[in-house]
Amino acid sequence: MAGFGGGIAGLGPTNAVFEPAAWVDKSKQPGHTSTAPRTGQPGWWFSWPKIGIFGVGLPFVYSPNLVWFACAALIYCCFPYDLEAAARWDDTFIMQRLYINLSCGILWYSWWHLSIYYFHFASRKFNPKNNGPTLPRLLHNMWYCVMGLVIWTAVEVTMIHLMGSGKLLYTPNEKLLTREGFSTLWWVLAMPAFRDLHFYFAHRTIHIRVLYTYVHSLHHRNNDPEPFSGLCMHPIEHMYYFSCVGFSFFVVGSPFLVTWNLIHAVLAPAAGHSGYEDHWQSDQFHHLHHQYFECNYGNIGVPFDKWFGTIRHFIGDKASYRGADTSVRSTTATVPHDGVQGTGATARTRTTDTYLCGSEHLVDALPARADHAMYWIFTASMPLVLGLGFKRAWHPHLVAMYTALGPLVAAWCCARWHGDKQALLWPFHKETLAGSLGCHLVLGMLMTVLPVYIGVYLTLSPV
Repeated sequence: MAGFGGGIAGLGPTNAVFEPAAWVDKSKQPGHTSTAPRTGQPGWWFSWPKIGIFGVGLPFVYSPNLVWFACAALIYCCFPYDLEAAARWDDTFIMQRLYINLSCGILWYSWWHLSIYYFHFASRKFNPKNNGPTLPRLLHNMWYCVMGLVIWTAVEVTMIHLMGSGKLLYTPNEKLLTREGFSTLWWVLAMPAFRDLHFYFAHRTIHIRVLYTYVHSLHHRNNDPEPFSGLCMHPIEHMYYFSCVGFSFFVVGSPFLVTWNLIHAVLAPAAGHSGYEDHWQSDQFHHLHHQYFECNYGNIGVPFDKWFGTIRHFIGDKASYRGADTSVRSTTATVPHDGVQGTGATARTRTTDTYLCGSEHLVDALPARADHAMYWIFTASMPLVLGLGFKRAWHPHLVAMYTALGPLVAAWCCARWHGDKQALLWPFHKETLAGSLGCHLVLGMLMTVLPVYIGVYLTLSPV
């Protein structure tokens, strides 16, 4: 969390919510202070103990993790899981979790949006030429954000069902203070570090051409983001994003790990997508990713973007980027390079580019090509296939493969059908399978496809 304010819970130098971080040079325009001194450095596995995985208390006290952890602990204690009800898919239990998650998520995202764009508590906008989202754009973002909260609930209920039905080992709450429960404390401390790793590899994976075109481009319609855009994702991206909960498939810990992991994933994107520099958890590093598309796939505290040359430290930074392809923006958006959303005749032209990114109008959120429509039909088929799995009409392995790998296969088929002339692995097609590309593909699949497959298979298989 090296890129945040540095005060208690990652607040600014005077422990205020709405002020720039201590490292920001306020004499420069917003977004023009270099993040280079705060980016993960060589030897980061030794420096992380001071701010991450091994530091007892430090990652929570001096980063936003303190707030997210407090929220997770409060929800876990006030609304405890009923594992017996979850084991039998009790409707009351499912609806209770849905009400809790919708209430928490909508309140959190609404507070950030209203405080910044309505009450104007922040003033240093990264892109001062754009005052904020239009009403259609905001409604678009809210729709997919709420969809994300529903999918969060589905993932959470499924994980608790697996624990309640005995398919997934866990540490009961009454044993948390015993020697057996000590591992849960360790994994609680490790969770933010794992989330950093998962986000980088999962995010870079969905930037591969075939997945970006049909999935991740929806999130990048917001080249100048606002809080609701943080969880504004295609349902397939929601699935892979929340696959971070697969952490619990490989460790034995309390059900609280599920709460902590998912709360971290749900709350973190809001302030980080504000579009402003002067508030708690403002994320210039990720804002640059939305402005330029082909850089800063991870978080500022880990060094992978620096190692692989896909990093930019400030607006206008050209020297730091050493990626294999720099032409991403010219083929994915019609908006100007400074990130201002298009207006006038150019923006109203009904093209694939306005569907992918940049338009302010709801009509341009509809599929502009038949292949995009076909991919949405495939997406709609996934709940139906899962239903067949629950009815034992399809084998659990087959349903798990369809759910986990199907989105990649469907994207490849749609791209081939459309006759996409770009390399399907673009913008990473110049990297080698024996090197960076192969490494990222393998780890990306392990971080996304594997947890989804395991989760679906365990859910549908007999006890």
